[in-house]
Amino acid sequence: MLEAKLKESDIDPAALRYARALRAAAERAAGKGVGASAGGAGGGMSGSDLLGSAPNLLDWADKMTSQGIASITQGMKSLLGGGHKPAVARALEQLLDSKPEVEGYITLDPRAPRGATTPAPAAGRAFREAITFLVGGGSLHEQLSVKEVGARLQPPRGVVYGATELLSGEGFVEQLAKLGAKAGNPAH
Repeated sequence: MLEAKLKESDIDPAALRYARALRAAAERAAGKGVGASAGGAGGGMSGSDLLGSAPNLLDWADKMTSQGIASITQGMKSLLGGGHKPAVARALEQLLDSKPEVEGYITLDPRAPRGATTPAPAAGRAFREAITFLVGGGSLHEQLSVKEVGARLQPPRGVVYGATELLSGEGFVEQLAKLGAKAGNPAH
């Protein structure tokens, strides 16, 4: 049903299939397994319940549709990192605060001799400014998270975010569809 709605909206359903395949792979990796029911306890109805009356059938269908959409929304939030700080923002925050987790990071200090890479600064020697640049697609969510990190720290730090490509929602769905086509849609 959802794929039909996507087709009606001129959206390639391969994007949804690919997102589902990614979610299934993430669930397998997390040990959750695949195929857990979206309805949970009380989510299903027996055949005799369904045949009882048309209103019950419609209520059941409405409930299943709502649960399915909620499940897809939750899956996309997990896939897209909804409610979580992007990795680039977490790394930037650690670098700007000179936390011990960044000892393995290599930084580029403009005051260092040409071509020299330096380890992250020692504890207590925090950066005042930073430029983050992602090779590949970036997102508005990442950009806003990076800006928030710079503004939230005390004292506030100047940060700049860049990426080789900033994607709109439509561009993201198009890339998912292309990846799904290249991957052969393992979900279907």
